[in-house]
Amino acid sequence: MRLKMGLFFLSITPSAFGKHAFPIEVAWTSLNDNNVESHLIKPPEPWLHPPWFWSETARERHGISRERLCAEGIPISEICNRMNATFRGHTILSDYPGRDRKLLDLLFLSSGMQQGFELSDALANTARHLENLGLCAADFWKCFALVAEFYPSRDRASDDVVWWREFWRTLNRFD
Repeated sequence: MRLKMGLFFLSITPSAFGKHAFPIEVAWTSLNDNNVESHLIKPPEPWLHPPWFWSETARERHGISRERLCAEGIPISEICNRMNATFRGHTILSDYPGRDRKLLDLLFLSSGMQQGFELSDALANTARHLENLGLCAADFWKCFALVAEFYPSRDRASDDVVWWREFWRTLNRFD
């Protein structure tokens, strides 16, 4: 099995679908271990008012209430410190890099901190990895079906990163 050392998967759950969403949960895992780090994000006061948007449709999907965020969420500075410490020097993959970059920008800007890592596109990296393994599109879809059978839910950030970790592990078993 040829695993890429230092490869992380990151996912952020947004408060809504659209440009005025704010991050409510962040999760990550490494390809090389089974630990998942997941945090609810305590929204700063300005995020609780327009133009920031909270969607009940999104809440029904992810199951996280505003009340729970305010009560159980971690301050954004703690989350930003933890991500910077964890990700420095590693490859970070996201399946929604455009959206996740915007949400990360908002997190770091609101914390007053500098982001010390970059996101890469999970799909683009997966395509390159398939090619490096000598696999084809049919192998991708076989792998996708296998992983989806065991990990069907991807409505929360933690579910999403586990899905990607297991997808890459399964992909590596094909060669």
